[in-house]
Amino acid sequence: MIDKCPICDTDRLPEETFPLPGYAIFTCGSCRTRFVRPLVDNGEVYNNNFINTKKPYLDTVSLNKKAYKELSPYFNVMGKRILDIGCGTGSFLNSVKEQNDVLGIEISESYSAYLTANSIPHMIGNLEDSLKKIPDGYFDLITLWDVLEHLPDPYKVTGMVKNKLSPSGLLIIWTNNYDDCISFFAETVYKISFGKMNSLLMASFNRRGGHNYNFVAGSLEDLYRRNELEIVKSLVTDTASGKLTNSLPFRVILELFYTANKLLGKGKIICHVLKKMNPDSCSAPAEPEEKNSI
Repeated sequence: MIDKCPICDTDRLPEETFPLPGYAIFTCGSCRTRFVRPLVDNGEVYNNNFINTKKPYLDTVSLNKKAYKELSPYFNVMGKRILDIGCGTGSFLNSVKEQNDVLGIEISESYSAYLTANSIPHMIGNLEDSLKKIPDGYFDLITLWDVLEHLPDPYKVTGMVKNKLSPSGLLIIWTNNYDDCISFFAETVYKISFGKMNSLLMASFNRRGGHNYNFVAGSLEDLYRRNELEIVKSLVTDTASGKLTNSLPFRVILELFYTANKLLGKGKIICHVLKKMNPDSCSAPAEPEEKNSI
């Protein structure tokens, strides 16, 4: 029985349920967050075998050219303290470690050898326990690339992460967005087949890859508001197809969906740059003036 939404805390019962083999996807009737029960343990998902199989994916950042151009002013910085949560093999921190003080956090011991080989300072273990060891107000930039959807409690962790930001610090959250053509197609196939053709929906939600949540803009806004975070920049986009597959036919199919997303102003990825909310400020947040300014 689901009593409350784990994101917006409403007691409105899930509006939609998608029964699947071994688990079910629920949709909050208020904020539209989708989440699974039972949750998947990402510490078990990201074992040595999985990481070795997915290493070409894990060794590259998810940003496409457009996303990199729009987001790089926030992370192409110097002399800053940067924390990457869910740092994987260290691909992002590798790009910024020479000119900044960096730290990576991961839950799986399987990542430690890669991070050590890349000379990246890191902490391995339970995320909440690792965050408790970090002083509040310490980091100028904290990033969660493809992480929020994996967490057992995104609301709680986002609040903990906010406390680790310096007064002028920024938080970048890059996560999945099911308000897109791929998810719509997968859901439609599931519904018209009365749940019998469920593989597309399962792949779109991607619990097998460790996803416990799928979001839309509204659900994330509720999450931020409850944690007193303010959006500085929003970006809706798609992961570069070449990062997801080496199969040419599959890449062509993805690019067709991406084209539809672009025409409709949608995307499988939603990214927000955030800062601590200033209750006394009612003006719109400004874009960074310089490439090296946080």
